[in-house]
Amino acid sequence: MVDLPYSLVLTVVLAYELACLVQTLLHRFVGHRPTIPWIFVNHTQSHHYLYTELTFEQTAYQNGENSVTYTFVPVVTLLDAIAYWLLPIDLAVATIATIMLTFAANVYLHLHYHLKDSWLLRFVWFKKLKELHCVHHIDQRTNYGVINLVWDRAMGTFASATPRSLRANNA
Repeated sequence: MVDLPYSLVLTVVLAYELACLVQTLLHRFVGHRPTIPWIFVNHTQSHHYLYTELTFEQTAYQNGENSVTYTFVPVVTLLDAIAYWLLPIDLAVATIATIMLTFAANVYLHLHYHLKDSWLLRFVWFKKLKELHCVHHIDQRTNYGVINLVWDRAMGTFASATPRSLRANNA
């Protein structure tokens, strides 16, 4: 077994949580509020228009969506630059890799939440996250986190996936 330095493990965990927090905050305060109007309009009138509670799952991800995923690039770049500037090189590399992989996982899993036949449906953890994301499409004031809802719990925006809340999707 490889002994990883405590500082490296701690750095990866903190970088992951930071990336999840930033994603959750951006989704809540930029994607669902007119803080930056063109992002708000693209997100709410494209993504949430195409994937309503009744059309949450599709056989293929919709090409007509005006995605705002690229808007994460400046934030990720800034976080990576700060890590590079503040941390020793080994921890900076670990932080940069973790942040980039976390944002990539957000995008990848989010795409699969909207696919009826995703290969990821074989995993219980994925089904649970997909249900929680469906709740977000039913009530857009909840569940802004895509892969980690710890920050929704902390902000009071978490909503569980109860049978009642998912009834519209299963009709």
